[in-house]
Amino acid sequence: MDTAIKIKICMGSSCYSRGNMRVKEVVDGFVKARNLEDKIDFRGDLCCGKCGEGPNITIGDKEYHNVDEELVWDILEETFGKKKSERINTGSGVIKQ
Repeated sequence: MDTAIKIKICMGSSCYSRGNMRVKEVVDGFVKARNLEDKIDFRGDLCCGKCGEGPNITIGDKEYHNVDEELVWDILEETFGKKKSERINTGSGVIKQ
């Protein structure tokens, strides 16, 4: 997985309580729906130290702050390309269609 794009999601208590668990579910669903498991190294980070700007996620070398389910979806589409029609069920509802 040397050439895999790294995605790190902050799972520190502040980001977690602000919704990064739901953001994680969206990223997991996106990766599976696009069959990107071999192209992405997705892992949690204990704390990235930017609690006041959370929830936080890093894709490649770019940091994103104040991320929610909608924003992370848009970021992933921007990074990996759009698909015409797709629905991701995160357990808390469908994110995009």
